[in-house]
Amino acid sequence: MTRTTKVLIVLLIVYVNTLYGGTHNSPQDPDVLIYNGDTVSIYNLVIDDVVQELRHDQGKLFDLSFRSGARFSCWRGYQAIYEIAEEKMFLNAVVACGAATQFLQGDTTVFLDSLYTDIIEYQNGRWIKSANTTITIGNSSNLVRWDGVFDRVFQSEKIIRIKNGRVIESVDVINYIDDPDRLNRGLGDTIHQILFERIIRLDWVELSDLECADGDTYVVTIDSRGRVKAISFADYETNELDDYWENKMYKKCFTHLKKALKELRFDEVYWHGQRFDDRIYLTLWYEGGKLENWSD
Repeated sequence: MTRTTKVLIVLLIVYVNTLYGGTHNSPQDPDVLIYNGDTVSIYNLVIDDVVQELRHDQGKLFDLSFRSGARFSCWRGYQAIYEIAEEKMFLNAVVACGAATQFLQGDTTVFLDSLYTDIIEYQNGRWIKSANTTITIGNSSNLVRWDGVFDRVFQSEKIIRIKNGRVIESVDVINYIDDPDRLNRGLGDTIHQILFERIIRLDWVELSDLECADGDTYVVTIDSRGRVKAISFADYETNELDDYWENKMYKKCFTHLKKALKELRFDEVYWHGQRFDDRIYLTLWYEGGKLENWSD
């Protein structure tokens, strides 16, 4: 599956989920992996390239196949059940949408025999030699981050890297380091309120003259180590700012805000063991001698 196809998948799912109550109400049905005796949910698109090749002639939307039995929380029309054994990745079954649990409990009526047989014949057996992916297994129920569609980050995880159908690496990672001397930044924490409580201490009589709080939305970037890394505007590209702001006043706004926030230290957060940046949106409005936080 090409990068463009994956992007279209995400955009389409986010759009439809938003129409029907928001992304948190309609996550994608996961596939299932059997690993070391445990059964876990995964969101990797492992055999989709194979299925695209086998079902290339069926109805598509933007090169995405929507097959019989598909729904917007299961756009592929199936769920796959995998197993890792002897350091290889195998395909155990392909079942109808939402039926993985039923199949594992012994209900064979949900098994998609025709599609499974085609896949097995195509790759000459259950071993998925084309599998090149990184599988993440959450070792805790503490959800740290979610991209709104497929990818979920848990506080502790096992990362399994697979190349040409073989396990080449398996490592344990910690994605959230809870330090009692630092500020919380877990999923659901109102980080923009923490930022606002520091920013409100500034001299807003002076800053209002610089138009620093006229309803514009700031983007405060916090790195994995918990430090405020940068401040910018959400609605303007950097090279556009001089066209919209006289005398480069925005630079003074950025300087004052960053100075107010530079001493903050948040808990460390990682994305599957890798560094990443949190982008916090902060909308400010100053009127009548009062600074207001208009952030969602």
